Amino acid sequence: MKKNQSRTSKISILAHRGYRRLYGENTLFSANKAFEYDADGIEFDVQKCVDEFVIIHDEIIISNEKTTDIAQSSFKKLSKLRSGKERIPQLTSFLENIPSGKIINAELKAETIRTSHFKEIEKQLRARRDEIIVSSFEHSLLPDYKKSGYKTGCLLEHAHFRKGFFRLFISLAIQRPYSVNMPLEFFYIVKGLKLKLAMFLFNLISDKIIVWTVNNPKDFKHVSKYADMIITDDVETGVKFKNEYSSTR
Repeated sequence: MKKNQSRTSKISILAHRGYRRLYGENTLFSANKAFEYDADGIEFDVQKCVDEFVIIHDEIIISNEKTTDIAQSSFKKLSKLRSGKERIPQLTSFLENIPSGKIINAELKAETIRTSHFKEIEKQLRARRDEIIVSSFEHSLLPDYKKSGYKTGCLLEHAHFRKGFFRLFISLAIQRPYSVNMPLEFFYIVKGLKLKLAMFLFNLISDKIIVWTVNNPKDFKHVSKYADMIITDDVETGVKFKNEYSSTR
């Protein structure tokens, strides 16, 4: 199958922070629910507190009118807080509970993660190296992981495109990431020949295109021509789309 043809039969469905639509985010329960409903993998967020790496999206938690700064808090303090129905998990325990053979997309959050944390994080990821994509919006965090044999994913947002498309392309070409992780909105803003050219160029310098966050059948179908993996809040809808459309290919 050529890269510019429909990839639906090969698309993998990744749960966005777990089965987020129904079961909360970045918890073991939500992750387990995603796999119960046949997600091919999971995407989750990694932050650094004082003494641990934890699975949570925001660097600031506001609860009961109290503000907790993740970077300034110990894990003991954070363990008293909850993310949905569960306590905030450590990176190590979270990884241990992901079934083997699943795609693991660990997003490093630049609010608290630094390049100096590489050795600590890599030690915790090492046992699942072949299954992990280490991704970030802050692309400078990724080269050490690539040099150590990890798949890396360059997450893109509006700020990256404001620098100019070809400047962005050159920076990605230097990185040569495993995946370019693109927002759904891109596929509606950029159209026709410009979209085809952009995707052709991204395919030249990466192995996979990951699209986030896709939650309804219309959008799944819209991006299926280009996506190798789709990140979704709604695992059941994503898996249903994959199964229905793959059966027609």
